[in-house]
Parts: sequence; C-alpha cells; structure tokens
Amino acid sequence: MDDSGHILDGAKLLVVEDSFAVADALSWELSTFGAVEVRMSPSVETALEQISAEPFDAALLDVNLGGESVLPVADQLDEHGVPFVFVTGYSESDLLEGRYSEAPKYQKPVSVAQIVPCLAEMIALRNRDD
Repeated sequence: MDDSGHILDGAKLLVVEDSFAVADALSWELSTFGAVEVRMSPSVETALEQISAEPFDAALLDVNLGGESVLPVADQLDEHGVPFVFVTGYSESDLLEGRYSEAPKYQKPVSVAQIVPCLAEMIALRNRDD
C-alpha cells in the first residue's frame, strides 16, 4: 500500500494566509496528506494568539499579510521550536533576508504536494530531537 498520501499523518498545522480562499484550499489539501487539524489565521495578531494557545507541528507562512510582515509569527514559532516554511507571491522578499534567509521558501502559486515533503521532514526532525 502506498502511504505517500498520508505523509502528514496526525500533524497539527497552522496556515497564516490573508486570503481566505487560498488558506481554505491549502487547509483542504493538507488534510488530504493526513494532517488531522489545520488552523487558519489571516493576520499576525490572530496567528500569535493561536501559537500561544495551542501547540502546532509546523506552519505555512505567507510573507506579506495585507502589507504586514509575518516575521513576528516566524519569531514566535522559532521560540516554540515549531518548524515553518514561507510562501510568497514575491520573487525574493527583502523581508526574508538575514535571520530567515535559509528557511524554506516557496513561490506562489505553489502546489501543496511540493511543500508537504519539506513539512514532513521538518516535523520528523523536530520529533526526533524531542
């Protein structure tokens, strides 16, 4: 049996994306790869509240949330040891220079199938280190 469709089995994910349609589509697609829960957040404020309230296995972060930088969310996730990937509609964002220049980045439009192996690997590494 091929288990590739369940590569995220049991994962609890956070999608920080200001477009509801995009976040909803990502959420649904991630669930097809086995994620048991996908929370959506349209803003930095909401994302920070969610991170403080509950644990996540990994996150997808849109770099620009209606003109607001997602970096405070990345900082909070980093403090909690939660791996994340950036998803951006910009070619190379100045927002990602410096501290997060080595973080995984995906250019929109991106297929969830492209992101999932990276998320799964990051979750596995985090779980191994715990």
